[in-house]
Amino acid sequence: MVQVAQFEIVLKGDVLEPGASVAPSGAVAFVVQNDSESPHDLAVVQFASDITPRDTPFRPGDQGVVGLVDTVAPGDARTATFVLEAGKYLVISNTPGPGRVGRSIFELTVQPPE
Repeated sequence: MVQVAQFEIVLKGDVLEPGASVAPSGAVAFVVQNDSESPHDLAVVQFASDITPRDTPFRPGDQGVVGLVDTVAPGDARTATFVLEAGKYLVISNTPGPGRVGRSIFELTVQPPE
């Protein structure tokens, strides 16, 4: 049986509030609760020096994209599970629109299980 770690994120306004900054490698279920007044999408991107937030949303197949959490409506929650190797990742608001660069982003460290 595959063990899945839960990683919770709460969206408040334009801010992502992660429940932690570290997750174990392997299957990780991102549980996203949207407490804001706007719908939000998220991208989980493997960190690299040439990957940064940008004006256009990340898409499947884009460099470094591990997975996308589809739109979470205000007041709703959504869970998406991705397999993550040990390393650094960025979790980024992937909602299109003006002013999204540098908004709603945090770094996640994925470590080998103990």
